[in-house]
Amino acid sequence: MSLFESFFLLPSRLQWFHQKKVGFYQRKLISVFDKIENLFEKVIRKIVIRKYVSLSVIGLIIVVTGVLFSYGSRLDLFAPKSPEFYTALIEPPYNTPLSVIDKKAKEIADKMYSIFGGSKVVQWISVKADLEKAEILLRVKPSVLRALDYKSVINKLRTTEKGNLRTLRFSVMVGGPPVGKPLSVAIQSQDRREINEFIDEVFPEMKKIEGLVNLKSNPERDAGVEYKVQVDVDMMKRLGLQFPAVGSALRTALEGHIITELTENNESFYVRVKHDDTQKAHFNDLKQIKIKEKMGGRLIPLSEVAHIKEVPSEPDRKTYNFEPVIFLEADIDPKITTSIEVNAKAKKIIEGKIKKYPSLTFKLVGEQETTQESLRSLSNAAIIAVFAIFIILIALFKSFLLSFLILTCIPLGLIGVIWAFFLHQRSLDFFAMVGVIALAGVVVNSAIILVSFILQLKGEDAKRPLSEVVIEASRIRFRPIIITNLTTLGGLFPTAYAIMGFEPLLIPMTLALFWGLLTATLLTLIWIPCSVLVIEDIKKMFFSIKDR
Repeated sequence: MSLFESFFLLPSRLQWFHQKKVGFYQRKLISVFDKIENLFEKVIRKIVIRKYVSLSVIGLIIVVTGVLFSYGSRLDLFAPKSPEFYTALIEPPYNTPLSVIDKKAKEIADKMYSIFGGSKVVQWISVKADLEKAEILLRVKPSVLRALDYKSVINKLRTTEKGNLRTLRFSVMVGGPPVGKPLSVAIQSQDRREINEFIDEVFPEMKKIEGLVNLKSNPERDAGVEYKVQVDVDMMKRLGLQFPAVGSALRTALEGHIITELTENNESFYVRVKHDDTQKAHFNDLKQIKIKEKMGGRLIPLSEVAHIKEVPSEPDRKTYNFEPVIFLEADIDPKITTSIEVNAKAKKIIEGKIKKYPSLTFKLVGEQETTQESLRSLSNAAIIAVFAIFIILIALFKSFLLSFLILTCIPLGLIGVIWAFFLHQRSLDFFAMVGVIALAGVVVNSAIILVSFILQLKGEDAKRPLSEVVIEASRIRFRPIIITNLTTLGGLFPTAYAIMGFEPLLIPMTLALFWGLLTATLLTLIWIPCSVLVIEDIKKMFFSIKDR
């Protein structure tokens, strides 16, 4: 046979090979499903005979799962999920020179860089500083997010010594909507002094809450000093000076003066000229600032035209809903506790102490407020979803009883969700709750298929025992139900376990759908047949009592 003839015969040979191999594996797969189906028929026959025991066991599983949810599961709607961004807030003592703030911020940024492991982990880090605070923003490379234990990293960062800083706070930036601090309490009263007294009393008790870190109050800022400049207008007129010249000289002495803007590599930056820090280290140095006369060009000391003195800084008044307020804020250690647990303990402490202060009121804001709003929204969505499913089932089966029976399959899916998140040591968060609501519409499909076929077989032979009808319907519908749900589970599995990709926000939702659907599918094949027979027994008992 020539090469030319072999080339044209190749497609037919490939087709023969493909049919032979595919046919072989297809027969093997069908054989496996036949064996599983026969095994299921034997199992379901035994289960149906012991239907009350079977339903009792499932009921016990539901009760145990409920106990696990109450005492073992962690509900934290906005728990961080492998965050990409980490922040540091630095608040120095009042009146600290900008250069000192810059230097301290750089030291802390270098330490953050080393704790994360340098360029292998950190994509970039930026520092922003002004006269009141400095902020550091660090981004982790997406390729290392999955392997990075952010809880250990953030705890290690928080061991950094604060030194003379007023505040040194490390936190993570969570994806999704802004939710505020894990603990944020707004304490209000018309008597500002009473608010401060209450905070002094409650602060030590709240610091004892396990897992609470970075607890601080944000009082009205009445610490520190400021410079007050009183200008001699007559002297300024005699010397030919104007107010803008005095203001410009002061600003240049304290902050420097921008003289030009440069551009390099498509990035713009300013060139600032300022005094050396050693030339403005003391208050008297400020008085020796020279102001240039506009006409003659003479340099006149500021002390000649202005009287400068140090005075206490004006308090920074805070209000919340138009009333004076001071916030108690804190972060949490996610390895130890959750925002919900911390807020519950803080509320108990505040309620015990606030009785002595009748004019005080308090409100849990921040993440707790957002959590409550989200829980209400999710509850409303769940109620609407279940009601919509119920209406559709009534239209399909024309029976309230059968429709309610199908709805009872929804808790079977919750069993898988709660146990999966407990064993995976994950918190039930907002996206997991969204997955649970979506799960309600998916788990009823198997029950609808099974109940519909039971009614169909029963209609074909009304004299046949219901137990035999239920067994046969379960056997015949077993393969379509399993294969249908396996295709869905196969689509969810890669995302749920981050195979060939990692998306932290989607993992909780797909994990809830995967395990909820898997558990509901298996338990529905037991729950529906046994429940149908139990309902029939109840009907017979009711009619026998009625006949008597």
